[in-house]
Amino acid sequence: MILQLVNEGAVSLDSTISSYLPHYRADTGRQVTIHHLLCHQSGIPNLTADPEYPQFSRQPFSAEEIIKGRCSGNLEFTPGAEFRYSNSNYVILGGIIEAVTGTPYEAVLRTRIFDPLHMDASGYDRDDLIIPHRARGYEPAPEG
Repeated sequence: MILQLVNEGAVSLDSTISSYLPHYRADTGRQVTIHHLLCHQSGIPNLTADPEYPQFSRQPFSAEEIIKGRCSGNLEFTPGAEFRYSNSNYVILGGIIEAVTGTPYEAVLRTRIFDPLHMDASGYDRDDLIIPHRARGYEPAPEG
């Protein structure tokens, strides 16, 4: 969706987070570009690596609340200096999509991706919906 917005001229890969999310932490938001986010070269710590992630991950926070509270800490490295996967990048990109389109991420996903491609069995993962045959992400841990 970000690249669709780039093609439409609504987003620039060279623009910074602060260009689209003025509420983002200014000192880092002016350093990290959309390109850095897409290439996992942002330096923003991975949200899912936070030890508190299991406790807050299923809470009904808005994108802005998650970005402010969990995705705007200190950088782990200078943007562009290295590659390190970060789910935080996707949360921030979702917030940018909402800011640019003025529409909730879930609705943009439906109208720009799922509906045009007839992906009728796909959707935005929400705990308040019963979705038949839902697939859930997981990763191995020492306890199983």
